[in-house]
Amino acid sequence: MERVVGLFASGAIFVPILALICVEASVLMILTARARVPRMIRVDILISLLAGAGLLTAALLVVAGVAWYWIAIALGAALASHVSDLTRRLNRRRRGWHYGSAL
Repeated sequence: MERVVGLFASGAIFVPILALICVEASVLMILTARARVPRMIRVDILISLLAGAGLLTAALLVVAGVAWYWIAIALGAALASHVSDLTRRLNRRRRGWHYGSAL
């Protein structure tokens, strides 16, 4: 248990998770491009992943003890990505479009 606490306290857990998010984004973009998935869906995937990556980056920066404005930038990027994701979903819902109709 102490080992897990140490991973979070040192911030060492966040770097591999961020790397996995980058790998996940790359793999998903390759697979969706091969499957000829519409670009709108690929953009939605990236926007969702960016929100999580921004939050993880902010957590890593807090643990690392960097200046507050770097943390604010990471949180702002996560917020912008999240708001963009929500806006795209709400606009799509108003128009009656859903993912099933694009495939």
